[in-house]
Amino acid sequence: MILTIRETRHSVLLARMYRREHRNTDDSSLPPAQRIKNAVKNFAQKALKRPFLFLATESIVQFAAAYSGYLYVLSYLLNSDNSFVIVFSPGGHGTIGVGLCFLGGTIIGLITNALFQEPYFKRQLTKNEYKNIPEGRVMMGKFAALVFPISVFMFAWTSYKRIHSIVPILASTLWGWCFYTLILMTYNYIEDSYKVCSDSPIPLRSP
Repeated sequence: MILTIRETRHSVLLARMYRREHRNTDDSSLPPAQRIKNAVKNFAQKALKRPFLFLATESIVQFAAAYSGYLYVLSYLLNSDNSFVIVFSPGGHGTIGVGLCFLGGTIIGLITNALFQEPYFKRQLTKNEYKNIPEGRVMMGKFAALVFPISVFMFAWTSYKRIHSIVPILASTLWGWCFYTLILMTYNYIEDSYKVCSDSPIPLRSP
């Protein structure tokens, strides 16, 4: 990816442009102690204070944090050794068999995101004249949010010896797809929601 894909992140492109235009106008004239003080102050403001400020005041961040926490809690509960070992070990699958059961839907989520979600977002961006549109990130997430609890109940209700082990494996695969899709949607939606709004289009590729 490093060798073949060009940078597209809006903030990185702006930072590169800023460095090019202000290469000879830095704060090198300031004393070293003052430059260190400014750097520490800037770090504290952006990296430490801002996330907690957003979490305390922004409803989008609060909801996304709560929902992501809910997803991760279920992830740790479902993917823990206890869940899969209890379900699959009694069937005589052994250590390797139980390990293979963890091959869920994350890869499928990666593929469907590349084939459906990203093209959909780019189409919405084009319709919106390349202005920021966070709502374009939630197309697949709407389906995943509905399927996610179904996959968890499906895994629980099919974890019996009389039911073939492929059924709970398929349930965990469906769950993995939902988890990947929802986490990716949450991160991208928050990022797009707080991009600087302007009349200039968002570049899809680096200049």
